[in-house]
Amino acid sequence: MMTSERRLSFVGMTTIDVVQIADDLPEPNRKGWARHAYLDVGGPAANAAITASILGSPVSLHSAFGSGPLGDLVNGLIDRHEVRRFGYGDNPVVPVSSIWVTAASGDRTLLSTAAAFEGPHSVGVDLVDTAAVLFDGFYPDLARSAARAAAKQKIPVVLDCGTWREVFADLLPLASVAIVLEEFAFPGRLEATSEDTIARLIGEYQVRFAAVSRGSDPIAWATRTESGQLAVPHIAAVDTLGAGDVLHGAFMHFAFGRGLDDLAALHEAAEVAARSCEDFGTRAGVEAWAAKESHG
Repeated sequence: MMTSERRLSFVGMTTIDVVQIADDLPEPNRKGWARHAYLDVGGPAANAAITASILGSPVSLHSAFGSGPLGDLVNGLIDRHEVRRFGYGDNPVVPVSSIWVTAASGDRTLLSTAAAFEGPHSVGVDLVDTAAVLFDGFYPDLARSAARAAAKQKIPVVLDCGTWREVFADLLPLASVAIVLEEFAFPGRLEATSEDTIARLIGEYQVRFAAVSRGSDPIAWATRTESGQLAVPHIAAVDTLGAGDVLHGAFMHFAFGRGLDDLAALHEAAEVAARSCEDFGTRAGVEAWAAKESHG
């Protein structure tokens, strides 16, 4: 698969995810049984970076990876996906997310150690040979430093906006692309529709391409001259964990690694994200899709 020689950079959170899938979640003070379980790295930026790497793009991940045994585990799990790591800060704590997936629907419940989410302070970021950079809104000092470097080098900025974070006020004026979740809302606009959100992204922040991901519903999108809805594949979901991260990582690969236009890249990314929901675990579906593509 032909890709750009320059790297795709991802800036943001890396976690350890402990994931279990069960028929039903137990009531308080009750024990339950899981069908399957696994441990892997997670976090929006890390998942997106690994997705782009699996699809064939050279990738860098700028994050905080912790230290000690858990840090070693994180580094090893990332390295096996051929993602180049740039670590920042001296906080030994690795954020841990415990995730329960309901087998019948693929829905998930997540509990994370939020105290570790602030990230490193006063950092400098090297984005040499970077084709584009994605931010997930975590680790604000790291994000601002990387955004300044991207602006200085005229590197396209892509935003993964799950919920509003204050750092987005600094990142949005620099963004070329913003792909947001349906739950995303600007401060004071909690009742805004997807179309309202897109209109503000295009009109006020002058992004060239904006989209709102709405689960199994069509993705709303717009450029400065066009708008529409992109149908997503109908699938039987097994595990929806990380599907949004996969969407962002696949978009980066197709738009800046393969050179597709934004809408075509989003279409391909939606296919990969849907496929990722058909298997338990964030990687299995992506790896299956990549293997199928590599064999024609």
